[in-house]
Amino acid sequence: MSTKNGDPSREGPESIAAAPHRQYSLPSRVVDDPNELRAYSHPVRVALTEQLYLRASATATELAELIHESPANCSWHLRQLAKHGIIEEAGIGPGRQRRWRMVPEVTLTPKAKEQSTELARAAVAANAMRLDRDLAGLRAWWAMREGEPPEWQDASMGIVQSWAWLTAEELEQFRAEFLALMDRHLFRTTAQRRDPERRPPDARPVRVVAWTIPWDTKAVAAGEGATDHSMGGPDERRSTRE
Repeated sequence: MSTKNGDPSREGPESIAAAPHRQYSLPSRVVDDPNELRAYSHPVRVALTEQLYLRASATATELAELIHESPANCSWHLRQLAKHGIIEEAGIGPGRQRRWRMVPEVTLTPKAKEQSTELARAAVAANAMRLDRDLAGLRAWWAMREGEPPEWQDASMGIVQSWAWLTAEELEQFRAEFLALMDRHLFRTTAQRRDPERRPPDARPVRVVAWTIPWDTKAVAAGEGATDHSMGGPDERRSTRE
């Protein structure tokens, strides 16, 4: 079950993570159904949503060429994403194929005390699947960085890291300020800039990823961060239809 809310309790397709109660420039939606979160935990769907974020709309055939899957497989996965409200129809394309686009929104999950164990595990699985893709993108940037224009090398932040001793209240304040910065610089232009006609001519897609977490050196050394993407539900990593 999902609920529309202009003053939500957590944040999501723009990211899936808890957020303080606040107003965003984009519409927001609270996701409390583990099955909807599991809809993200599939490599084909991660690839499809990534491509839809980068363009105004696309058909299954166009997306199939971009992610090297069959049009039929893409069409099936697109319908699953649409069923959960992650994407929506955007008219008819060539050959009367449906065009699809991302729903411009911030997706939120409930605060920790309001989550079931199943929902929490589904959120971890969805984030783990996305993180694999994000790390691949970071490594790709490192490999090509020297050939990029100097202004893009200087403007990018490959990894920004710090140590701090904080209380939960101080960390919450940091998160609130960071999300406000995201909203001011990113969320406000998300929908319009998916249209190539409305972007600055020198604009490029930029990925922003962040986490602020209590650190446990012993747990890290013991390998407790090795995540099974299928935790919290059936393994949905197969790229073909069931």
